[in-house]
Amino acid sequence: GGVFVMAGRQAQGTWNAAIFSGVDGELQASIDTRNRITQARFGAGGGVLVLAEAHGQPKRKDGDWPAWGRLQSWVVSE
Repeated sequence: GGVFVMAGRQAQGTWNAAIFSGVDGELQASIDTRNRITQARFGAGGGVLVLAEAHGQPKRKDGDWPAWGRLQSWVVSE
């Protein structure tokens, strides 16, 4: 049972995350995140999917990289 997630860039150039059935591999849901996904994790219990994303990268400031990136969280339900 269960589900699994795949994320990446599609041929059309959109950044996508999709949830698939762990039983038959059927697509359950997908979303265009509009950002490059660097990590995807389910929360404890599997009810929340958290995506770590990047959108561009700023230049160094005073020799250091500034904080940047985004987190999106999605409720996963039947």
